[in-house]
Amino acid sequence: MIMAIEVALLGGVGAALRYLADLGISSRLGRSLPWGTMLVNITGSGLAGVVVGATTYQTVSPTSATLLLVGFLGGFTTASTIAFEVVRLFEQRRPASAVGVCVGTLATAVAAGVAGLAIGAAAV
Repeated sequence: MIMAIEVALLGGVGAALRYLADLGISSRLGRSLPWGTMLVNITGSGLAGVVVGATTYQTVSPTSATLLLVGFLGGFTTASTIAFEVVRLFEQRRPASAVGVCVGTLATAVAAGVAGLAIGAAAV
């Protein structure tokens, strides 16, 4: 039960940081595309890779990994928001932007996760 509360608290922190990051990024890059959501998801995927690498190949405990992955990064990243924003781009009759955001975010997030995994595995 305590772990669930810790996950919930860290998820709230992650969600608040996602919101603030989205505001900051969007204020700098504009809202023509969902830059904030894209960059948050890419960053979160990279950080998840670091945690998984450090847990698998180093001495990060499974409990710490759960708190970071499910709690903090679970709140920080968001598949539902990027899906909504892609649909909104289609509704605005911007199919090229919608496909670019969808494919670009996914491909870049996976690449960031792989890079993070290598970093986490090598870190000591």
